[in-house]
Amino acid sequence: MNKPISPWAEKVELASPDKHHLARFDSDTEMGMGGPPMGRLTIIAVAEPDREFLVADNAAASMVWSPDSRFLAFSRWRGNRMQALCVFRLSDFTVDESPDEFRVLELHSFLDGQIAGVDSPVYQPRSFSLKYDREGE
Repeated sequence: MNKPISPWAEKVELASPDKHHLARFDSDTEMGMGGPPMGRLTIIAVAEPDREFLVADNAAASMVWSPDSRFLAFSRWRGNRMQALCVFRLSDFTVDESPDEFRVLELHSFLDGQIAGVDSPVYQPRSFSLKYDREGE
């Protein structure tokens, strides 16, 4: 397993396992003093580097690809300063969002439809694992 991406990262580029796409996070604001940043998450096709698809403009930095490169799990900020766990589906460029709320997500893996990580890795960390039930589509 690769080292998880810190929720406090300001810029992240994560290639899909098949190397056909690049997920890019660029922060533009901090969620409170010393808090994790919020910013834009885009997907870039390596074959067409001048074209970007905006996935979310309220994303957080931590993300993880599924091994088959079909899905990208990421988190995004809600208006109440909590985060939602989301999955971007490359097949139709849509985002599914979990109704669960988290403080700060650090995503670790996306294997066999299970997304695992830690909520609030710095203060009172809590491990979690959620099943993404649309993976078979």
